[in-house]
Amino acid sequence: MSCLSTTQRGIGTNQPSGTLEVSAPAPSIFIQDTSGAPTGYIQFEDSAGDATGYLGFDSTQSSNFSVVNIRQGGDIVLNPGFGGVVSVPVLEITGADMAEKFPASEKLAPGMVAAIDPNNPGKLCLSRGAYNKCVAGVVSGANNFSVGAVLGSTAEDRDAPAIALSGRVFVHCDASIVGIEPGDLLTTSDSEGHAMKVTDFPRAQGAIIGKAMTSLNRGKAGMVLVLVSLQ
Repeated sequence: MSCLSTTQRGIGTNQPSGTLEVSAPAPSIFIQDTSGAPTGYIQFEDSAGDATGYLGFDSTQSSNFSVVNIRQGGDIVLNPGFGGVVSVPVLEITGADMAEKFPASEKLAPGMVAAIDPNNPGKLCLSRGAYNKCVAGVVSGANNFSVGAVLGSTAEDRDAPAIALSGRVFVHCDASIVGIEPGDLLTTSDSEGHAMKVTDFPRAQGAIIGKAMTSLNRGKAGMVLVLVSLQ
């Protein structure tokens, strides 16, 4: 190893361009656990010595290779560069729905039904009125049901609410007039941001949110698990 300073070290080079540079025809770094257990990882720390992330096998009990960002609110970004793709033979998404981030003209809480805002082009608002054909989806994240995949996560959409367009999501529902049973079609109600059971099917065309997967007794308002399928 050649050392130029305490902050720059080179292996196979006398002119490292970073803190550590490995230069060879086919450079390789091996991390081997002689116990035979699937452990070994690279840990990243801040100036105080607190872990901020790691890459590798995090425990002897896990056979999963992990990439973890511990920083609060931090993302993990895979960027193949201009014109490239990220190729994954099998992708498992552990969340429950497919969502897209939309700018909103007012605060949209998880579980609320959102609609296209006719007064603010390109933005969403709370759904208002029964059988509202401007219905756009449901705000993800109610009852700790995490979103599975999020589309439209550009810089300007970073703080925008994630709206479930398909999949399972908990929805605020109003059953004050008609109870809700599994399999019932749901639409918007007169209660802001709430869904209700469809009883007028011709009127519901273009205003259906999806199908109920759980029930809600008549006279109640509460959360219902819904399979979102906008129609």
